[in-house]
Amino acid sequence: MSKVVFITGAGRGMGTDIARAALEAGHQVVATGRRPERSDQLTRTCRHPIAPAHHP
Repeated sequence: MSKVVFITGAGRGMGTDIARAALEAGHQVVATGRRPERSDQLTRTCRHPIAPAHHP
């Protein structure tokens, strides 16, 4: 069963690894981070759709 996973700190390190693992497991991912460009990089490099959430 697919889940929606909300990950904070997905811009680098363990957050990025968790986001990628969740995507590979077939889950939907909403990723946040302090630096939008890092979340954007995750979005561009993933083979799966990802919804970046940016804080103003």
